[in-house]
Amino acid sequence: MQSSSRVAALAPHEELLTYRIIDAQGNTLLLSHDADINNFPQSRSVGFNTTKTHRIYREAAISGSIYIEVAEPLEHRIEAVEGALFALLSPLFALIPLSLLWVWWIVRRSMRTVDRLNEQIEARGEGDLSPVSTNELPFEICPIAKSVNLLMERLRRVLDAERGFAANSAHELRTPIAAALPWHKHNV
Repeated sequence: MQSSSRVAALAPHEELLTYRIIDAQGNTLLLSHDADINNFPQSRSVGFNTTKTHRIYREAAISGSIYIEVAEPLEHRIEAVEGALFALLSPLFALIPLSLLWVWWIVRRSMRTVDRLNEQIEARGEGDLSPVSTNELPFEICPIAKSVNLLMERLRRVLDAERGFAANSAHELRTPIAAALPWHKHNV
């Protein structure tokens, strides 16, 4: 014997979730006011079940003597997923450009010290091999400035050695030339 009761609606509305309560034999004991009995499958399994139009969840209660089934239209589920995706993704359309602008500003600001180091090096004259200033340089750039300073020091030593060699060679060549000049004047 199938006797069922419907829960009366408080006010006219469409229910997105409908339910039914059945006994262990499958007799409907109670239906929500907007429930269609055909949306609920005859399956006895507890848990989720999907039909062509609804997603149903079934759970046993009171030691398995009654079952509660809740059905949700698949269309509503799809709308809910789309709404959730829109709610999650729409802020990204504003946040991504703002984040990129913020990153650009931070990088630009942090590169000022690198630009100053570059200007220091470019402004040097041909013979200026003095060390570049490492003050106010970020930690990551200090090794580059130190390497430039070491290179300048090595260049200064090489140029000093070349100047010393050229001066010494000029002095050494002057003595035999000076001695040969008077002999050359007499024999011409």
